Amino acid sequence: MARAATLLLMMVGAAYAKTPPALTASDIDKRVDEDYNGDPLLVDDAGYLRRVWIDLAGTPPPPDKVVAFLDDKHVDKRAKVVEELLASPLYAEHFARYWDGVLVGKERRDVKTSHAEFRRWMGERLAANAPWDSIARDLITASGVSAHAPDGSDAATNVNGAVNWLLPHIRAPQEMGSTIARELLGVQIQCAQCHHHPTEKWTQDDFRGFAACFARVKASPVDGTQMKGTKRMRVEDLERPIGAGPKAPMELRDVVGVKPRVLDGAPITEGNPRVALAAWLTAPANPWFARETVNRYWAYLVGFGFFEPIDDQRASNPAIAPNILDALASDFSAHGYDVKRLVKAICATHQYQLISDWCCKGCLCGFPDDGMPDWPIRHPLRALTPTELLAALDNATGVRALVDRMAPDKAEKITQRLEASVDFLFDVDEESTARDYEGTIQQALMLLNGSLVASGGLASPGSPLAAILDGPGTMSDKITALYLRTLSRRPNVKEVAHWIEFLSGEREVVRTGPRATQPKLKGGKGVAAGDPLAGIARRTKSQSPSAERQAWEDLMWALLNSSEFGFRH
Repeated sequence: MARAATLLLMMVGAAYAKTPPALTASDIDKRVDEDYNGDPLLVDDAGYLRRVWIDLAGTPPPPDKVVAFLDDKHVDKRAKVVEELLASPLYAEHFARYWDGVLVGKERRDVKTSHAEFRRWMGERLAANAPWDSIARDLITASGVSAHAPDGSDAATNVNGAVNWLLPHIRAPQEMGSTIARELLGVQIQCAQCHHHPTEKWTQDDFRGFAACFARVKASPVDGTQMKGTKRMRVEDLERPIGAGPKAPMELRDVVGVKPRVLDGAPITEGNPRVALAAWLTAPANPWFARETVNRYWAYLVGFGFFEPIDDQRASNPAIAPNILDALASDFSAHGYDVKRLVKAICATHQYQLISDWCCKGCLCGFPDDGMPDWPIRHPLRALTPTELLAALDNATGVRALVDRMAPDKAEKITQRLEASVDFLFDVDEESTARDYEGTIQQALMLLNGSLVASGGLASPGSPLAAILDGPGTMSDKITALYLRTLSRRPNVKEVAHWIEFLSGEREVVRTGPRATQPKLKGGKGVAAGDPLAGIARRTKSQSPSAERQAWEDLMWALLNSSEFGFRH
């Protein structure tokens, strides 16, 4: 084991001693534009700002940020806004939530897993820009207590939020091994659990040896069985595999007596198998680790991966533009697995800054009629995730502030139910292209008729719309203010003219207002049924209803229900 560790350190040292010149966005652009894009069409400033805010912060930019960015004449303002976002707490919170979904999974009524503690731990590491190989090692070798005590009495306890990714799989080393291989290496070995992989080299022995690295991991409760809420768990490694005992769970029997081993590596015969596995997985010589990380971040930001699915890199699933992928992966590894540096490089490329456009059939894919080419020439449109959609609606309507004003004693509970409702209805595959996204009737009804939009879009006292209408400025100025708040851009001349004509038209006052309706949600425990804002909607009324004021509410409603509002583009 000592000899292996020495060799590993020698490999790492050699890799860093021969650090190649930094790969820049211009280097990537040169390769891409020569081979694929030709003379690329880049998105305008407003489109870029909205895109990068949603991608890095999980929310559209506030109106004042849009105005300042559009009026800024500096040529490097796009690079500066990326720097600002990566330094903000929004970036760490957003990607902590992303990795929580990838590694821990969807939030459900699991009393042993604390998603909040995992996100806190991951957010702190991302905010500090910890090297990705260090984060990966800490995840694989995580031990300690899963959460803090509710009363704060655990100051000396070894609380480690990272252990929460292990807890959903703690009784099944096979699941731990599959998750690590898939999400951190982009290698799908789960087929080899029952039989030799039909198209790849992985055998059942490979799978069981890899899974056996986690066979000693045990979780035990910290508090008594009467404790309410999330149960704190202690994760630790035992001296021998748990499955070696006479009462071993069925899920552990496949790895009983199997020697731990790394993929394509020698058996691990000494020390903690998880430590040895983490050292092998994050070594610069590993052929998968850097490529998978680069591919995942590229796919998240640009909209497509060098290989798809993004967690399936194999010989029979060749990457497009492998030379660019390899150059990015080598640069990522050579410069200390710096995630922020990688994100800055991708956001500065032409590929990230391409316009998104309608293709010849008017669909939302942004690709030519004959399907997705080897290299997309437009930035694909993708539906906002539930978290992003709720953030966008809150930015536009101030719905959270409305809840705080109207029901301060129930605000936390209503907000939780609202988040659950949006997540339940709009939970789509984030890694699919927009061409695959068709939406559902329930989603449409929630936005068209639900109280989330209906009450948030009213010109009620204290609402953003009321503040705009009651403030100074011409009709054109107020239309512009609404566009900045909802679509993160200024309206063009035709749009202003259209809405001035609409707002100036004759109409009757609707005294009662439209009744907000929403489909009843049916799901597992913890999913909110009905409309969380129904009670607030019934008590929310426009201030001094008038035909003109209600016309403005109709304009607000139209902007919130537009495709431009609901998509990343």
